[in-house]
Amino acid sequence: MTTATMPRLVTAKEFAIMPHDDDMRRELVNGELIELPPNPMPSHGNTQLNAGMALGGFVRPRRLGVAFTETGFLISRNPDTVRLPDVAFVSAERLPQDGGLPSGYFPFAPDIAVEVVSLSATRLETHERALMWLDA
Repeated sequence: MTTATMPRLVTAKEFAIMPHDDDMRRELVNGELIELPPNPMPSHGNTQLNAGMALGGFVRPRRLGVAFTETGFLISRNPDTVRLPDVAFVSAERLPQDGGLPSGYFPFAPDIAVEVVSLSATRLETHERALMWLDA
C-alpha cells in the first residue's frame, strides 16, 4: 500500500530567505510556492508602470503614504500567504511610526492592490486573485 505524503509547507520567514537563482518569480500561497511567469509581456509592464507612476504621483506630494510595485505582503498565516501585487499603496497611518519601511514583508494587505491581468491568466485565476485581495 502506498501512502501519500503531504508536501512540507513553507513559512513566510523561509520564503524570504530562499535563493532565487533563476528568472522565475514566486509567491507563497497557503504555504506552497507558486511560480509566476518570469517576464510579463511589454503591455503588462507598461500598464504596471503607468499605474504605479499615477498612484505614486498622487500620494507622494500629499504625503498620504507610499506606493510600491511587486512588494511582498503577508496576508495570511498558518499556512502563510505572501502575494506581490503589481502595484500597491499603504497609507501613512499604517506605516511604521519612524517613517521607515519594514525590513520584511508587510504583515497585512495593502490599502490598494492593483493587479494587471496577464494575457495568459484565465478568468478563474483572475477572479480568484481578486477575491483573495478583497478577503485580505
